[in-house]
Amino acid sequence: IKNCSELVYSVATDPQARMLERLIAIKALIALDDKRLNEISHKISNADSIWPEKIARSAILHLFPGHMSIQQLGQSLRWLKNEEPSDFISWQLSSKINSSNLNNHQLKTLQAELYKLISEGLLWEQDRTKLTSSRSYLRESLAATCNLTADTGIDQQWLDAVALSLCIDEHHSHHTETQKLLLKAKNLSRSEERRVGKECRSRWSP
Repeated sequence: IKNCSELVYSVATDPQARMLERLIAIKALIALDDKRLNEISHKISNADSIWPEKIARSAILHLFPGHMSIQQLGQSLRWLKNEEPSDFISWQLSSKINSSNLNNHQLKTLQAELYKLISEGLLWEQDRTKLTSSRSYLRESLAATCNLTADTGIDQQWLDAVALSLCIDEHHSHHTETQKLLLKAKNLSRSEERRVGKECRSRWSP
């Protein structure tokens, strides 16, 4: 098994290997629970040159959350550019969050990280009627964390995340988590609803 893992690791980290070969190797290392996956996650999160964007984008979806920390995920998403596969990330990452075993504290940490990432890229479109973000594809993932933590107590962080999820205009096709969040928002108390609306107006009005 050790010889096998050495071979698989060499393929996963070989910059000359094809993308599919490297991703298959990462999946094999995950199956072997190889300790060097932490090293791979560290290098991806620090934009190491042997992990170009196209491969890194897919690799993080295999590595998170079992072998990539929330902090490393945030660092990775921060340097990855918003290109064609972002719609793929939007659907896959929210799906991973829903199927993960992250506890409430971890979900809240992830929620805060996604909120920060989306907020960093906020901008108004030219007609100033739509608020969007260079990372708007993460909206579904943020909404997923809101949905999963809704029953554990509504605090200011949750209301802020809900407000951003519902206020931002997102052009991608998957809105399942946001639709669920809208249904939850309808059940907010009048005061909580006012706080969400106030958050949208005070922070993001043009």
